[in-house]
Amino acid sequence: MDDTRAIVSRPPDAIAASRPRWLYRRLDAAASPHSLGRLRPLVRHIAAEPEDSRLFARYARMAQQIKGEHPGDTLAVGVTTAPTRGNGHSATALALAGLWARWEYSTLLVEVGGRCCETGRRLNRTVPRIADLLTAIECGQHLPMPQPISPNLPNLDVLADLGRFSLPRLADSGLLRDFNAALRERYQRIVWSLPAVGPGWSVAMLGEVLDRIVLSMRPGRTDRRTVESLATEVADLNLHPVQLIWHR
Repeated sequence: MDDTRAIVSRPPDAIAASRPRWLYRRLDAAASPHSLGRLRPLVRHIAAEPEDSRLFARYARMAQQIKGEHPGDTLAVGVTTAPTRGNGHSATALALAGLWARWEYSTLLVEVGGRCCETGRRLNRTVPRIADLLTAIECGQHLPMPQPISPNLPNLDVLADLGRFSLPRLADSGLLRDFNAALRERYQRIVWSLPAVGPGWSVAMLGEVLDRIVLSMRPGRTDRRTVESLATEVADLNLHPVQLIWHR
């Protein structure tokens, strides 16, 4: 069995004695590419957009503002949206991650928003899945490397599909802390594509792993109370200010 997929349980004392490490990436010519669908043109666009373009400058300004508010070398940003369709959530998460990858940061897009967003629908069959890494961490097994999202963005890896796990379970079990430590060991920029603001999850669940929050929205589709509620919550977690990006 390919050892990048094998999950072998170890006794508790062995887990304590060995910290899971990243396996070197194996390029498999037979591996099927990510099924990006309508996201493929966006990925190509992000990879080829001139740096003096209006779109590039817009995301670059946001990336620089976020970095200016955070002194650390490794940066984890959560991208969320209002609970209505058409708020540019997937475009924001992909563009921000792709921008950092173009700037030659080792970057990871972690898709936990589920099927409610375009990236969740398209990337849920990535190999390895988020669930594979979490299971490996539970078992003390070495971690399989994520795949690049596109040959046009070689510095951008992607993970999706929580499988049997969930955000509440990760937050309550302490597994999120180990997962975050593993990601920060490997990547300089981590973009979490989160569920829409609403019942079922809270930014507080990920407060220990995020450095900043970005709210993606369109005029007329985002209720002011949504913005105010999120701003209050992230301020309580010392993640403020919320970065707002408007799509027209």
